[in-house]
Amino acid sequence: MNKKNTAGFSYVEILVALAMFFIMLSAVLPSLLQAGRNMEFAESYYVGHLSAQEIMLVVRDAILDGDDPQSVAVCFAEERNISNYRVWIFGEDEHQFGSANVPAIDVTLESGLVSTGNNSVIIVAVWNSIGHLVGRAVGVAM
Repeated sequence: MNKKNTAGFSYVEILVALAMFFIMLSAVLPSLLQAGRNMEFAESYYVGHLSAQEIMLVVRDAILDGDDPQSVAVCFAEERNISNYRVWIFGEDEHQFGSANVPAIDVTLESGLVSTGNNSVIIVAVWNSIGHLVGRAVGVAM
């Protein structure tokens, strides 16, 4: 008696299943790669925003404590490894400072936004390594 072994799949069925799998994978793979890039981009903005907020708070506290805001901000940025930032302070002493690889940018406030006295408006901007603005913060030291 000749009995055929019918258990399992034939080679043709396996090849067809693999071909279908790879066709579906090639349709889904670009979406998965784009999702990974979007996550990296979103993380860059999140970290940039938090970095700008932290620098703004450190500068504000330095102004309120009577310390030099530039030296405090530079030390803080070095500790946190924040390399691309710029800080503008508008008040009695209007000036800007930041990392050397970010050029000075002229920023002006409309008259009346900074009242006289000890009030200072602080603006902080943070860029990522390829030059995109990823975070900004504004605060007032009164």
